[in-house]
Amino acid sequence: MPIASLCVSAITIDGVSYPAEPVAGGAAYELFSEVPAPGFLRLTHPGRFPYHRFVPSEARSGESVLRVPVRRDMSWESLHRLSWARLRLCRPDPVSVAAMGAQCYERGVYEVWAPLPELAEGHDVSVSYRL
Repeated sequence: MPIASLCVSAITIDGVSYPAEPVAGGAAYELFSEVPAPGFLRLTHPGRFPYHRFVPSEARSGESVLRVPVRRDMSWESLHRLSWARLRLCRPDPVSVAAMGAQCYERGVYEVWAPLPELAEGHDVSVSYRL
């Protein structure tokens, strides 16, 4: 079946509309082009469109997409760590512990996991305590 008959929608990237086919259950789209364009690769099999590119489904809505470097040898645990940050409360009080759902891992040490996109400012903070 030719690619042209499979394309069910068009997606606009950088002001150019490309024929597209949803893949991976709609999680991404395969875009097709007749001419070389940035990010497009040459198809190895002959067809109506000689170039293609994959984009996440968020590209259709114009939302920005969080991208992280991923390698084949990474485990799911290491991939999970790239998208979440472990936060330690510097001055825990009952209200902030309850509001954030923090857990006590050591006496007086409360930590919580948060998705990276929800963090407004990502920076390391070191607080020294007198013993």
